Amino acid sequence: MLGALPDWTYQDYTAQLQPDDQLLLSTDGITEAENANLEEFGEERLLEAARARHGSALEVQRAIMQQVTAFCGGNFRDDATLLVLRIS
Repeated sequence: MLGALPDWTYQDYTAQLQPDDQLLLSTDGITEAENANLEEFGEERLLEAARARHGSALEVQRAIMQQVTAFCGGNFRDDATLLVLRIS
């Protein structure tokens, strides 16, 4: 776990990943990136962007980051980290 806060309650989850599955881990700077109308990129856009991309984990990560950057005009207000893992 990254960025654990002492006063929060956390739960464990287990996911069975299969070949060709991908796992996305992101900071809130990705989903909270805002456009000129102060609309957030959000989880749904992140999921849609991930589903629309094919290729290596690096290619998917780069394509999503380009989409988020275009959405917010490159004006990130928080750290923006996206890790993509592809199961082979």
